[in-house]
Amino acid sequence: MDNDDGMNIVLIRQSMAQQDLDELRREFPQYEFFTMSEIEATPLAILKAHYWDFVEILFAETLSPQELVQAHRLRWVHSPKPHTYLLPFKEIQSQGNLVVTITKEVNARQIAE
Repeated sequence: MDNDDGMNIVLIRQSMAQQDLDELRREFPQYEFFTMSEIEATPLAILKAHYWDFVEILFAETLSPQELVQAHRLRWVHSPKPHTYLLPFKEIQSQGNLVVTITKEVNARQIAE
């Protein structure tokens, strides 16, 4: 499925305070920030069924090789944990156009910058 509608999605699959999420939404209005619970609750059937087709940025400590295959628009993975063994680095490296960053603590300002 090709996405030419300009939807720029950041998928948050990590616990984040609502205040931090709201701050990111205000600071970066060009992106749509979704948590997994928001994806599951959305009335947009296309988003619910094919959300990986729209995700450009992932904030999570895990990503499976199968998810990576589905996430053809994914350009950045940010892990809030210093351990990265839960990421498929072999597949990420073969993709060649995906940035992976980490921090030790969840911090909306660090992520945004």
